[in-house]
Amino acid sequence: MVDLAGLVRRASARVAATAAVAIVAIVAVVGAVGPWSAGPAQAAGSSPGGLQWSAPADVGTAAISCPVAGTCVAVSAAGQSWTYTGGSWAAPVAIPGNDPQAISCTSASFCVAVGYQTATPPTDAASLNIFDGTSWSAPTTFTEPLPTGATFTSMDLWSVSCTSPSFCAAVGNRVVTTSSGTATSSSAVGPFAVTYDGTSWSAPVTIAPSGSVQDVSCASPTFCVAASSTGTVLTWDGTSWSTTASLPVGVLGIVGGVSCASPTFCVVGAAVAGSSLANGEVFVFDGRSWSAPTTVTSGTVAILDSVTCPSATFCLAGADEGGLIASYDGTSWSASSIDPSSTSNEVVNGVSCASSTFCGVATDLGVSIGTTQPPEAQPVVTSVTPPTGPAAGGAAVTITGTGFAPGATVNFSGIPATGVTVVDTTTITATAPATAGTPFAGGGTTYVEVTTGGGSSATGPWSEYTFGSVPTVTMPVGAAGGLLLAGVSGGVLAARNRRRRRRAVAGA
Repeated sequence: MVDLAGLVRRASARVAATAAVAIVAIVAVVGAVGPWSAGPAQAAGSSPGGLQWSAPADVGTAAISCPVAGTCVAVSAAGQSWTYTGGSWAAPVAIPGNDPQAISCTSASFCVAVGYQTATPPTDAASLNIFDGTSWSAPTTFTEPLPTGATFTSMDLWSVSCTSPSFCAAVGNRVVTTSSGTATSSSAVGPFAVTYDGTSWSAPVTIAPSGSVQDVSCASPTFCVAASSTGTVLTWDGTSWSTTASLPVGVLGIVGGVSCASPTFCVVGAAVAGSSLANGEVFVFDGRSWSAPTTVTSGTVAILDSVTCPSATFCLAGADEGGLIASYDGTSWSASSIDPSSTSNEVVNGVSCASSTFCGVATDLGVSIGTTQPPEAQPVVTSVTPPTGPAAGGAAVTITGTGFAPGATVNFSGIPATGVTVVDTTTITATAPATAGTPFAGGGTTYVEVTTGGGSSATGPWSEYTFGSVPTVTMPVGAAGGLLLAGVSGGVLAARNRRRRRRAVAGA
């Protein structure tokens, strides 16, 4: 499920905000941690953040928010959301009147999705909705008056950050299009922000005179950070927005993702031109001032659009090219692909971590969940005891092997067993299925297969089970326990009698 609309929307807005852009990657960091060193790139096949990542699920690919371990909500630009709990994704829920670009959740029962809706020409409206865990509210919208001489105007909300159900901040951009003859041009007229107090949203306020803003992050209701495309750092103090610093991103710079773990630790993603294509750099803020930039990557062509830092010692940043994920461990950065086997130009649209042990990543191929839990091993069956039973089925069997896990299922050549009990990782007890109405009615040999989250066991002679007894040959047993073979016992007695007669004649 590829959010082409969302990708095109963001790309066109960037072009409007910055006339000439080198698509490159940088990360700017706010925090009391000192300069960060450049980390080595992870080897192919390594795992971003040291996590085990699931295969991408075909759910919302525009953005994702994971407020607590085990829970995520993802949205698509087509106006749907999916909730991940208990290890699986629920059915999609419609988001009315919104093509979402971002989402922020404080729990599975409170989320805000922001984006835009196509309104009556000549305007597009910024749009947002609130989720209560079951359904989305009707949209709240904001529009930009059409200036004199303009032919079209739009307001888009690009990002939102909620610290609780009683405080959220959202930022977006305004673009005005003018036409003269056959020439049409679009230009950004200054980013804006709105805030939520648990009851209603404020009116939009302009937070910078020019450029655009892609992301915002709030560590508390009195501390939020956004950065404009020109490198201007914008801070919310609980009452108003102000310019607090300027990052040296250069004339070709683009600012991307933002994440604040606390008022003294934030990460801002941007693009900065370097000697070879571009450099990824970090700026450190100690609560008072910014440090000089430190290069993290060089000669790249990807911007870190999405950043998440659940703490000052763990961050993930997603790039808009190659499925690249940069991770920070409290000391240095490293980078690897979310899917090293993929040959596509995978785009990371959103990344969110509840902690260093649970994260979600939305790409244009789907959503992957990263955890510290290793994947389950494929189960192995080594024997089935007894290997035979009644032709009608219903016999108790014990399956021995490795890799058995709670929730495992057992089948006999595709026929489910009943009464399956996982005793431990090496033993399962079960009841052979009834054969009536199956290809094995009246008897036959089957293969026992165990299935877990790690896959299904291989089958072979070691996993055979036969319905119906195997014919056996019963030999007669003598009184002393020996075998009585026809014609043998009589011959033995005759020989003994002949020996006795010879001894008797010899002694006469």
